[in-house]
Amino acid sequence: MSTFAERLRQADSTSLLRALGICLVLAAGGCGGGGAGAKAGAPAPVGAPDPNAGSVTVNVTDALGEPVQATVDLGSLDGRPTIRRATNDVGVATFDNVLPGDKWVDAFSNFPVPAGQYVPSITLVPKGRLDVAMALDPRSQHGTFGIGSSIVNERSADGRTLEFTLPIVDVSEASSIDVLLMPCAPNLGNDTPTHRADCVSGATNFDAAYEADNAGAPLEVATSGGEQTPFAAGLLLDQSESFVGNDPWDARLFGAKYFLHSSTLNDRVALAAFASDNVAAGKLSALPQKPLTIYPTADPRFLAPERDAFPTVDSLAQLEGGESSLYQSIGAMLDFIEVEAPSGKRRALVLVTHGRDETCGSTADCQNAEQAVIAKSRSSAAPIITVGLADSVHGDGPALSRLAEGTGGVAFWADNSDELGKVFGALPAVLDTRVETNLTRFRIQSSTPGAFQPGYTVFGTLQFQICPWDCYVIERPFAVRIP
Repeated sequence: MSTFAERLRQADSTSLLRALGICLVLAAGGCGGGGAGAKAGAPAPVGAPDPNAGSVTVNVTDALGEPVQATVDLGSLDGRPTIRRATNDVGVATFDNVLPGDKWVDAFSNFPVPAGQYVPSITLVPKGRLDVAMALDPRSQHGTFGIGSSIVNERSADGRTLEFTLPIVDVSEASSIDVLLMPCAPNLGNDTPTHRADCVSGATNFDAAYEADNAGAPLEVATSGGEQTPFAAGLLLDQSESFVGNDPWDARLFGAKYFLHSSTLNDRVALAAFASDNVAAGKLSALPQKPLTIYPTADPRFLAPERDAFPTVDSLAQLEGGESSLYQSIGAMLDFIEVEAPSGKRRALVLVTHGRDETCGSTADCQNAEQAVIAKSRSSAAPIITVGLADSVHGDGPALSRLAEGTGGVAFWADNSDELGKVFGALPAVLDTRVETNLTRFRIQSSTPGAFQPGYTVFGTLQFQICPWDCYVIERPFAVRIP
């Protein structure tokens, strides 16, 4: 077991124990009454109210303080059946005729992102009334990780061995995680009409297979965290037709507001969105300025992350369409950051997209455009933090990994919009450098002499096995540029 996995296995197991406890209650008598002897489908017997019974009122809001439709479970620590209620249209769930004693409350919602809160212990006195306020923090039903810009530790003289460290930001909150670096073999089936490097790129038409030492497990894991530094970040949202189809519930917009809510008043954020017209294809951008709109439109500037920006974010739900002009918009936003970002704050660009540019032209043109924005990011000292959302067919994870790797940023990837809440909640700590990262060291070997040369880029996949209670596996792309 790697150091990383061992450390993460020590995470709080309260949620697992609680889930098991709920399962035991359900097995004994069903949720909301019925008892062990009740027949399936039959209503619970109704008796005279207990003279000592009281009531519990639960007021539920989302992470932004807005009332939310949620499901609320009220359980007793003495093993009485769990009672379930849905909140009304103002976020309130009421439990009447509740017997006194020690209780727990669990509230959860799936819209627009999975969120919940658990209160492990409250006490209802005889004939008492309890008012419980619950603010639901976004949760990820699936593990999500950010992979930072690599550090190359060692390269063998023959170019066949490479040792490097990947900073991993974990926002999964799972009690058990194992991470493996997967072997890579070139895919000859995707080299037509233009060659595509799957494992190692550098020279024309070059690629090379590799294996990972230590069966893919990390050689070493260390933990690192920085001092909090106020930031000035551009938040750039893809509004193209091909991207917003990945986000039917506009979770990216909730995430943008959650990001603003989670930042400090010492930080500054410039909100922007991009999409361009393709008249011939009938794909038209609805943004007021194309391909890039920076808000406020009358006076674009960096602002304190306050709720005043929420209506602007919400308006983007009606401004969807067009094509993704990714690199052109990144370049223009970096120009804006360089000129307008307030001094004394850490600059950055947060990019939310599927990673595909639909306007850059040929493969060579797109590669040149990518390298141009990487160079501009480095010269303006504004690393790019990428938040990718799409499945493997409709998104380009390696492209976003290259942007983060080349600019000193961090690449996040979400297979579905459910994961965006946790990612956006972590972004302020990533931007102000106080986030804890796991510095995870790997070594890879290639049978091809000179496979790992200065200037080449290694592409690969990290596989995470996550075991909150039932284990599952996710994969995340990474890129390592060899200096």
